[in-house]
Amino acid sequence: MGFFKPELPQIDMTEWSKGTRSEKIRPMARHWAEVGFGTPVALHLFYVVKIGLYILGGGLFAVTTAGLGGLAGITTVGSWWSEPIVFEKVVLYTMLFEVVGLGCGFGPLNNRFFPPMGSILYWLRPDTIRLPPWPDRIPLTKGTARTPVDVALYAALLTMLLLSLFSDGTGRFQRCTPTSGCSRCGRSGSSSGCSPCSGCATR
Repeated sequence: MGFFKPELPQIDMTEWSKGTRSEKIRPMARHWAEVGFGTPVALHLFYVVKIGLYILGGGLFAVTTAGLGGLAGITTVGSWWSEPIVFEKVVLYTMLFEVVGLGCGFGPLNNRFFPPMGSILYWLRPDTIRLPPWPDRIPLTKGTARTPVDVALYAALLTMLLLSLFSDGTGRFQRCTPTSGCSRCGRSGSSSGCSPCSGCATR
């Protein structure tokens, strides 16, 4: 397997083309079992970089919250890792990362090349295909075309997640540490409410 070149089945195309369907499938199935997707090393490194950027993004959202030291405090993990708002923002950031399409369904290993993601490219556009999970059980969710309501729910989810991530904490809860407090309940709660509503409309 090369760095940029994929590992393809080693077959004689002329002879392979003459075989029956069963004879054609056999070397392909063996190659898939032994090698897998045959992706070059560069693609695996691409995912390693993506994971690194995910961790860096979460850390930046956490430490830039008022009271946590700003960018200068990103290396002093011991001073902020146990703050309640850090856990809250990591959860919200992970939710945003996934619903935008940068999570598990991203990139060439999911047969997404250019662009390497879906989600936000389609879910903000009316009349794209949608698959409601329980159209016969949840009212107003039937149909396979995305409606303006679906788009509005998804846009509201993105908006509330971003507002929550960029907002500072409130220290009015005694159970929170006095340094930064917790996320504002209205914004984080709205994000939690928009998520299942949007999810009930489409998978």
